[in-house]
Amino acid sequence: MSVKDYLQTSILAKIGFIAILIIFLLIPLAMVSSLIDERVEIRNTALKQDRLRLGQEQVVTGVFLVVPYESKKKEYRAYIRPDHYRVTAKQSVEKRTRGIYDLLAYVVDLEIEGSF
Repeated sequence: MSVKDYLQTSILAKIGFIAILIIFLLIPLAMVSSLIDERVEIRNTALKQDRLRLGQEQVVTGVFLVVPYESKKKEYRAYIRPDHYRVTAKQSVEKRTRGIYDLLAYVVDLEIEGSF
């Protein structure tokens, strides 16, 4: 029996050949996976830098009046809320490009009114 006939009829030879092919095909798969991980890291860095440049999360609490006063040598503060209070917000989304990445920036134009 020749080597050619053995390779055509042997199940072990076929399984070995398939295993070698699988191992060789795992190399490009690992390279692509590594490239994807690198791109995700670069995108996250771009997002973080854009957030630092634009500002962090902000909380708007509203309008109130702070009146400091003293009683028995202690200092206190009185917080007075308005009788009338109105907030108007206009939100928009800006698409910004950072390298090859498109980032979304949320912009809010707030108008706060109150009367005491």
